[in-house]
Amino acid sequence: MLLATKQVKSRIHRLVFTAHDALGAIAGVDILRNKFGLVPHAISGLCSTSPLAIEELNDFTDIPAVSNTQRALNQWAGIVL
Repeated sequence: MLLATKQVKSRIHRLVFTAHDALGAIAGVDILRNKFGLVPHAISGLCSTSPLAIEELNDFTDIPAVSNTQRALNQWAGIVL
């Protein structure tokens, strides 16, 4: 798998994980962390547009959920820069 190679890992400077729902995000973050040693800097996607999903993400991860629908440019800038 590509994510397991040093060549790919060395090129990742910032990682934003996107998911459709909170459970997918929680499971995806867990796989990235435990199988590949990668920790996303943020979670985004459809799961970050629902207050309930954001609450679930906050309960099960320590990664900020950022929605592009909020246009939180300062928050995005802190993550990607």
